[in-house]
Amino acid sequence: MASTEATGRKKRVFSGMQPSGEAHLGNYLGALKRWVSM
Repeated sequence: MASTEATGRKKRVFSGMQPSGEAHLGNYLGALKRWVSM
């Protein structure tokens, strides 16, 4: 997920997802679908 820029720093992506066990429909519709498109 993180890539190195010319400065040597890594980019960070904050997904807003929280580990709550197994993926379920709420995860998919709420955050996972948008996160994957990034």
